[in-house]
Order: sequence, then C-alpha cells, then structure tokens
Amino acid sequence: MVKRKVVVASRGAVVEFAEMEARLKRMQAYSPESRMPKTEDQMFDWLNRILCELSPENLHCDGEISRTAARKKQVKLNREWKEVEKLFGRKVAEDEIYARLVV
Repeated sequence: MVKRKVVVASRGAVVEFAEMEARLKRMQAYSPESRMPKTEDQMFDWLNRILCELSPENLHCDGEISRTAARKKQVKLNREWKEVEKLFGRKVAEDEIYARLVV
C-alpha cells in the first residue's frame, strides 16, 4: 500500500491517505447493512431494539439532546425499521413484537 499525504486546504491539516482508508473500512464494518438480521428471531430482536429506541425518553435521551437531533435519530430508526420490513417481505406491527415478547 502506498502512503500518500493529502492536504486539506480549508484547515491546512495534513491527513495520511492510508489512515483515511483504514477509518473508512472500520466504518463500513459497523454499518447497519453489514449487521442486518438474517433469521426471523434476529429480525424480531432488531425490531424490538428499534422500538425501544423510539420510545420518547430514549429518543430524546431524557431531554439532553435538541429536537433536531431527536428528529434525525427518529428518521434513522424509521429507515432501519423499513429495511427490516423489506427483509421480512411484509409490514410488521408493534403489537406483533409485544406479543412475541410475552410468549
């Protein structure tokens, strides 16, 4: 691997190209797509996690984040929910997740 230096003009900082590549690979390893559930049980666990994160106290971090940040978080979680529904091949209701937890 050839190490090249890239100068970022706006800050005048020097960032090594190899470090940027390594950072990008680490970010891709933790992307939601790479962690998407494969089995039905994993899908229900994933949706349950999203449902918990969408509760008002978790969504707003007990009032510690701004409305804008909470809205961005909500949009991201709703997008994840839709991706899991695509994997299921159907819509999943909250009641279905709660019923599965009780059993």
